[in-house]
Amino acid sequence: MVGQITTTDFNGEIVELAPLGTIMASLSVDGYTSDQLSFSIQRQQYWYAETVLYSDSIDTNAFKIEGSKLVVASDDDLNFFSWRVEGFGVSLQARDTSGNLVANTYLSFDPIDTLNDYRGTNHADRLVGTDGMEKIIAGAGDDKIYAKGGDDVLYGGRGKDVLVGGAGSDTFLYKSIKESTLKAPDLIAEWDHFSQYNIRDLIDLSPIDANTKVSGDQDFDWLGSKSFSGHAGELRYVKDKSDTYVYADVNGDKKADFAIHIGEAVKMYADDFLL
Repeated sequence: MVGQITTTDFNGEIVELAPLGTIMASLSVDGYTSDQLSFSIQRQQYWYAETVLYSDSIDTNAFKIEGSKLVVASDDDLNFFSWRVEGFGVSLQARDTSGNLVANTYLSFDPIDTLNDYRGTNHADRLVGTDGMEKIIAGAGDDKIYAKGGDDVLYGGRGKDVLVGGAGSDTFLYKSIKESTLKAPDLIAEWDHFSQYNIRDLIDLSPIDANTKVSGDQDFDWLGSKSFSGHAGELRYVKDKSDTYVYADVNGDKKADFAIHIGEAVKMYADDFLL
């Protein structure tokens, strides 16, 4: 009867560009010592999604066996920029000194994408990311940020910026109401909200003090599509045929002090924001 390979030092995760020789799992079989066993990889693959509607799997040589340990053998397939890598799977076998199959197992790993920083200047920059996970930071100036794939953080800073998150769940960060004004609002060119695929963009307003009437750091109150009521710290949105606008009133005068332009007609919810 074929048994089960026991694993230790295994947490089910693999970090992007993990160093060669990184131990992914230590292997053993009950009733056998390490010198009585020979471990081998029968198959290893990673699977990926190029879009929310298309996915596939590819054989890989990312891992190898060293004695009784599964280790990283190649970091080429551990660079998650080329596709949206969803996971790795490795089929393992253990044989005794006579070559008999005594145990097997299947291990899966979730990829952990590392965050890479891209920084602009105080001029009008054009910043282009990759298909990995990045924090792209522009300075002053009317910037254009193209993040491509991955779960990215886009920060335009001051100026009338154009922000394109691309595929993935992206976060658009704002730290001041001066970074997207009523006269010169930023443009978030596309808005991704695919709850069935767990993909959802966010607008992060948490660094902004929503109410200038009181001391401290206040959160915004979400009104949805309702008009401002005259209370400081209110956030609302307006949707027309082809565009959406987000407005904030921080002093309670029923006038917008901050605005963001979204280049699509979308319905917005409180959980589209970090308030």
